[in-house]
Amino acid sequence: MKRVIQIILPLSILFLIGCEGMLNKDHDRPSSAMDTEALAKELTSELGLNGDQENELYSHIKRGERFHPHPASLWELAVHLSETLTEEQLERLLTPPEGTGFHDMSYGLKPEEHERSGPKDEFFIEIVRSLLTEEQLEIFESYLDYRNEQVDILKSNLDSGDMELDIVMREIKALRSLFRVQLNGLLTDEQKEQLELLMEDERPRHPRKGPDSESMELVREAMEEALGLTDEQITALEELKLEFEASQEELSATYLSDQITEEEFRVSFIEMLEVTREAKDEIFTEEQHLILRIHRALSIRAHRHFFGHKRFGRG
Repeated sequence: MKRVIQIILPLSILFLIGCEGMLNKDHDRPSSAMDTEALAKELTSELGLNGDQENELYSHIKRGERFHPHPASLWELAVHLSETLTEEQLERLLTPPEGTGFHDMSYGLKPEEHERSGPKDEFFIEIVRSLLTEEQLEIFESYLDYRNEQVDILKSNLDSGDMELDIVMREIKALRSLFRVQLNGLLTDEQKEQLELLMEDERPRHPRKGPDSESMELVREAMEEALGLTDEQITALEELKLEFEASQEELSATYLSDQITEEEFRVSFIEMLEVTREAKDEIFTEEQHLILRIHRALSIRAHRHFFGHKRFGRG
């Protein structure tokens, strides 16, 4: 068990790894306007905001720009929208837009950890491929094929209305966890060290990165402040997280020892998520739940705008 934990922890770190109707435009528009303007326009159109509301939208986006492009940049906006939107507007916002994909949904899965953008994931996969032997590569491609096939099924179910977003998001979490565990079992210790170094030195970095976007302590503080968490809630959530991580390590060890299949891993992982969700229902207030749902919806919409361009620097 100790060896399994030692293998999983380092690699898990890697995975974490002109608007119209606006008043005082130059003052309110954030420096990351190239990324955020498209999101603001989408929300303005989708929610039917007037000029004053649009201006408020930009003001709250600006307050979070120090975290850009991390989902933490959206907490201020999520709180504002939770207090101002009508039921009809909320329903529109919480409905995922057409074309929502795997990386859109993955982006804000764990808002207290490193952002999970499409470019980072794609770069990670290419680096892994470069480190593998031919035999390992064949196995790795089978893992990717399985993940992609399951994602396509989930996306189809979401688009058709056969699955609700909450269920799809839990399935995505299970697929990501399975993929991480599979990779932990595939790579040698030397390959993991090489991968960690390459991801640190060469991974894509956003060209308009805010100064606090990689400070996980400040990211967590932003979430706690936005939700207005009490000390008791923070303690309860931390205890719940530790319990989940212990169960996850046990499940991972069971899978790596070939005692369960991929499907059984996913089913067990989702059951663990269900238990955790029920516990969180007892911790969060109704208002906090709403802010969390809005933040998730904003993250899904923001990913394509924050990372839609291809000009990412390295180093």
